[in-house]
Amino acid sequence: MIRQSVSGLAKRSCAPFKNFEERHTGQTKRPPMHGGLDVISNKIAPATFYKVRHQIREMRVAAIMGRKTSPVRTNVKTRERAALPAKVHVQSRRRPKMTFTVTSDSFKDGDYLHQDHVLSADFNFGCAGGNRSPHLRWSGAPEGTKSFAVTCYDPDAPTGSGFWHWVMVNIPPSVTELALDAGNPKGGKVPSGALLTRTDYGTAAYGGPCPPKGDHPHRYIFTVHAVGADKLDATADTSAAVIGFQLHFKALATATLMGLYKH
Repeated sequence: MIRQSVSGLAKRSCAPFKNFEERHTGQTKRPPMHGGLDVISNKIAPATFYKVRHQIREMRVAAIMGRKTSPVRTNVKTRERAALPAKVHVQSRRRPKMTFTVTSDSFKDGDYLHQDHVLSADFNFGCAGGNRSPHLRWSGAPEGTKSFAVTCYDPDAPTGSGFWHWVMVNIPPSVTELALDAGNPKGGKVPSGALLTRTDYGTAAYGGPCPPKGDHPHRYIFTVHAVGADKLDATADTSAAVIGFQLHFKALATATLMGLYKH
C-alpha cells in the first residue's frame, strides 16, 4: 500500500516531463527502475527526485525494522538510532545483603519470659525465679564487625530512665551464640575475652525481670550490638549508661528480641 502511494507520487511528479518528451521527440523512453518504481531520474526535477528517493529509503529501513513509517520525516541520526539493538538489562549477580538477626531457644519474640529467667529471691525484690539469662543466637553481622555486645533493658521500669538487666561487652567476633545462663559470672559460660559489666542491680551479672506487683506487662529488650571496635573502654564496674554511650557511636548494627513479664 505504501509502495503504491509513493509510486503514484513519482508518476504524477514525472507527468509534465513525459508529455514534454512526447511532444518534441514523438516517443517515450523507458524510465530506469529505481527500487521498483518508475522514476525518470535524468528528466525529473532534482528536488522532487531526491524527495522520492529519500522516502523510498525510509520505507526500506521501515521494512527491515518491521515498523510502520511515520508521516514525519526523520533525519539520518534518528534512523541510525532506530536501527541500534535495544539495551539488554543484565541481572545483577551480587549476593544479597544478609540481615542481622537474633533468635532464642528460650523464648520467641513477643512471648512472656519463663520463670527460669525471672529474678531470684536472693535480691529481695519480691520475685522468686531462676535468674538465668536466656539463650541467644545471632547471624548476619555486617562487614567490619570486630566484637559484639549484649544488653537487656526494660523501658517500662518506673525509674524515669528504664532499667538495665544485663550488659556483656567485648564478645569476640567468632562468637555467635550465648548459652543459657551465660550471664552468670560463676557459671563458666561467659565467652573467653568477654566482659560482664554493672547493671542497675549493682552487680556485674544478669539480673532477671521483677516489675512492681500488679503493674502492666513490662518489655524486656534483648539487643545484640555488632561493634566496629575490638574492645570498649570498660571495666566490670562501668555503668550501663557509659556502655550505652560508647555503643551509640561504635555499633555498626543491632538486632533485638523482646520478651514480656508481668508480676
